[in-house]
Amino acid sequence: MNLREFLVRNATTTGLVACLRGESLTEIAFKTYCVGALLSAFKGGEMVSAEQLVDLAEDFEAPLSEPRILQLLSETGLIIDLGGRSYQVASSLSIGKLFPRELRGYQLDVALEAIKGAWPSSHAGEAVRESPLTTEECLASIERTWSWALEIISYCIDHALPGVPVFWPCEDGQHRPLGQGVGTMSTADTLLLLLEPVRFGLSNSAYHSCLKAPVLLSYLEMVLGMQCTDSAWYRGAFTVQGSDDDFVGSSNPAYDTSPPPTVDATADVLLMLGFVLRSPILDPRSDSQVAHLRDRTMSAVRYAAEFLLRSQLEMGAWGIHRYETEGDRFRVRPRELSCKYTVEALGEVTRAGLVDAELRARSLPQVEHYLRWAKSTAVQSGEEAHWLREFVIRDSSDEQRFYSTVWVAHSLLAVTKAWPELRAEAEDVLGKAMAYILRRWSPNRASFAAVELDVASWRGMEHSAFPWELPGDPMVVSLVLDFFTDRSVPMQPELRQRVDRAIRNFLGEERHGHWVDFLMKREGTDRAMPSNTYFYNVALLSYLRYLYRGLQSAFDEA
Repeated sequence: MNLREFLVRNATTTGLVACLRGESLTEIAFKTYCVGALLSAFKGGEMVSAEQLVDLAEDFEAPLSEPRILQLLSETGLIIDLGGRSYQVASSLSIGKLFPRELRGYQLDVALEAIKGAWPSSHAGEAVRESPLTTEECLASIERTWSWALEIISYCIDHALPGVPVFWPCEDGQHRPLGQGVGTMSTADTLLLLLEPVRFGLSNSAYHSCLKAPVLLSYLEMVLGMQCTDSAWYRGAFTVQGSDDDFVGSSNPAYDTSPPPTVDATADVLLMLGFVLRSPILDPRSDSQVAHLRDRTMSAVRYAAEFLLRSQLEMGAWGIHRYETEGDRFRVRPRELSCKYTVEALGEVTRAGLVDAELRARSLPQVEHYLRWAKSTAVQSGEEAHWLREFVIRDSSDEQRFYSTVWVAHSLLAVTKAWPELRAEAEDVLGKAMAYILRRWSPNRASFAAVELDVASWRGMEHSAFPWELPGDPMVVSLVLDFFTDRSVPMQPELRQRVDRAIRNFLGEERHGHWVDFLMKREGTDRAMPSNTYFYNVALLSYLRYLYRGLQSAFDEA
């Protein structure tokens, strides 16, 4: 079998691991092939010469020198160099030698005999069952998204905009904003397009080059300047100055200079800042400017988290806003999407150790309060559970119930990841929610969740008739993939086919690194939206993470 044949048959596993680890495709493919070949030819503890190893490897027809072949074979951990061109086959194999250990979270040693039954032999002659998608397609789309994000970040800095405009018309791959009005969430989501791979452990040279762009430091300065500092109640919240185009209708120039900050936007920025601190952007070995920015970012994370905890409503949920002075005029309804943003952001900075012990101790009972509220409002029937629009509105349509359940399930999944004390309590209702979602979901590239919301103004809550149309399938796909990946459980073939079909739809609709907004698409215009593109980006990264963990499932069983 030559290199080309092997890559055709094993493109998914080989391409994924190569891109994650940073090695060349040839070298990772060579290692993958040789493990199977060695297991077929030799037993654990058996002596083998350098010549035998080279002869075995030459069947692969890889363009590698003899010293490089022996070095790569040694890196697998399957052979032990005894000196004098003599080697011994190991009796067990550490999987971390083959694949990036940081993505596994634990070290795994498997006896050689167990591996033989799990590893697909390269000489078996049977077609290896592969995903109909290749990781190269997903990674290429993600890399185009990085380029687009850097393009619009550079545009905003060069033109001294106070944030990122919501819509970006695309003409022959060139992007200019539709107007100068900016949005807080659009500003956070644009940088999240670059930073989301941090969550999944993606690390290669192309990605690190993107994160070292000098313009990102200027952009981070701009974002940090959006944090409120002039009010004890709003301290830590993030908002753009002037009208916030993410929440149309929230600002009336006759009364307001700018709308109140929102829970949703602050949570979105908090998530982004958490990834900034875990990325190479603020490498602690860099100059004093970077060190100062890192200190400011750490402080901003704490104040943003405190604002979100203050904003929790009395029943335990979060709304889009909470007023310091309450009453009928300022009563805010609970909102499942706000809960998703808040719990996910608090969960990520908690898991990453970016909040101190005191703040984590404060967040635990408040997250538990939310969990109890979510369980109390769940509509349960047998082994399924779902939620109504805004948790309690009885006249919710089937579509509203479905997407409400998707958003609540996202928040519950975040609870299970970040607060182990609450995992058991969250798992039961989360499992029932997933059963409801999986029974009802079918890939549909035109599906979307239309959100008409009450928005905060200084006069109280006001209804906005402007719909925010969130892409439906990407939110479902990322939820499904993360649920199964975190539990190291493979999807049933029929569900896997649905997910693959949705992913292929995403890849077919991407243009120049972005996805077109639904409303604009119906109007026949090609306008990209960073916030909606972000949902697709997360889904593709979740897919890669699921595939990577799938490489390990046979070894986990062994």
